[in-house]
Amino acid sequence: MRENPVRTCLIDDHLLLTRVSSQQVHILDALGRRVWQELTEKQSLTKIAQGITATYDVSREAARRDIARLVWSWRRKGLIGKSVHREASFNLPVEENGQDLISISNERIHQLSIEKFYTIADCVIRVGYGSSILADQFTPIIGNLLVENTVPAPHHTIDVWYADEGYYLSADGGPVSRYKTSSELVSHGISSLLNIAAKHKPRLMILHAGAVSAHSRGLILAGTGGKGKSTLTTALALHGFGYLGDDVIPIEMNSGRILPVPVSPCLKQGSWEIISGSLPLFTETLPVERFGQTVKYPRLPKSLMKNGTESVSSSILVFPRWEYSSLTKLQRLTRVSAIQELIESGSAFGMKDDAYDMQTVIEWLGEMELYSLTYSDLSEAIATLAKLMR
Repeated sequence: MRENPVRTCLIDDHLLLTRVSSQQVHILDALGRRVWQELTEKQSLTKIAQGITATYDVSREAARRDIARLVWSWRRKGLIGKSVHREASFNLPVEENGQDLISISNERIHQLSIEKFYTIADCVIRVGYGSSILADQFTPIIGNLLVENTVPAPHHTIDVWYADEGYYLSADGGPVSRYKTSSELVSHGISSLLNIAAKHKPRLMILHAGAVSAHSRGLILAGTGGKGKSTLTTALALHGFGYLGDDVIPIEMNSGRILPVPVSPCLKQGSWEIISGSLPLFTETLPVERFGQTVKYPRLPKSLMKNGTESVSSSILVFPRWEYSSLTKLQRLTRVSAIQELIESGSAFGMKDDAYDMQTVIEWLGEMELYSLTYSDLSEAIATLAKLMR
């Protein structure tokens, strides 16, 4: 097998392949690991098939055919053979608005009438608003992160304004995006703030997750959208847990600790009735259109918000899944299963020497308790997780 820009890392009886300068992670089981290792030792497919036939109940021809298919799939993915294109180090789950981009003009910048500064994680961002009306729409969501004093040199800037029957957003003086409604502007503005803060410094990971804390320990709830993690994160906060953030959770590069990003949680319509009973002001929260869905960003009591500059120990990682009429079931996960779940959730791994730093991720997972949680009863799920955190 010719030399290729792929790094390998053992975890239990599996092998992780991380392609240099790529956003791909591949998990090989014991058989795939064996084939890969024998290929790297430059054994022929025929010899590898002979070894597989001697070990497993399969004919030599079937073994050779299956191995050839496996090798061909690796070639298509760029793991063997030709060199691959260099890609970005992070790819966060943020959809584009699809509108035309235009260049920003000084005239519009001068129309910004309000400046506010926010501390998000370890990043200070100045937001320039074209009117007090726009500022008031963002305040319920990020007002708790407001810096009272003017910051001479913020790390990043975002400008939002209304003109020519459209709403506009520009980050760090770059291209301008146009939106039809203020609701779209708010949802994309919040996503921009979160992702700018998350990528402000190199991270071990940027998780698509919510997080809470208790007794100086952090509980991370990760997974794809629609699984109930935001509802569960919000409910735990309303039951006395410290709120660390929802949707985007950065993990510090060197310490592996959680960096709080306590922007208001993003709740879809299915959870409004459940949460409104515990949050009296929820009914006053205005709905926002976010990537084709109607959501609300309820403002949580400030006493529940953790200081965005104080990191928290990563102790427990749970992948929740709401299922209709299901029993509450907490189940231990292996590190391999946890990595697979993180990949599927759209979480992003940090880079080291132009490849994913998977060895550090594996070590980080090895220090944590890893679980899946299936539930339909929110109160039972809260009680189960509260017991974990004692």
